[in-house]
Amino acid sequence: MDVTDVAKDKNGINEMKYEIHFNQDYYKLNVLGKKNKAKLLQSIPIYPTELSEDFIDYDTRYKGGQYKLATVRLILLIFKAKHGIFTTLRTWEPEKQRYYQMAHGKIFDIILTNS
Repeated sequence: MDVTDVAKDKNGINEMKYEIHFNQDYYKLNVLGKKNKAKLLQSIPIYPTELSEDFIDYDTRYKGGQYKLATVRLILLIFKAKHGIFTTLRTWEPEKQRYYQMAHGKIFDIILTNS
């Protein structure tokens, strides 16, 4: 799962800390602000065959290449960042779907591991 340990809010109450990792410098992430944070707006189960070629190109292109999209069921995640909206696709699993549904409206740290 793309989640780290529990953090404390300003009132000292435990809350989940959310993270999502990207291992390439994707063009779609140019909407991030300096803090690399974004709010998860929606998670949608989807099959690759339901996506247009233009959308797949947008979502998978990074500096120096293009990610080969899995042919299995996916979760389309829609995030709102400081300078706009971006999406990402993750492999669908029942527990991942529940996790992302529970995280609607939550702020995620966007971790760029290969930038």
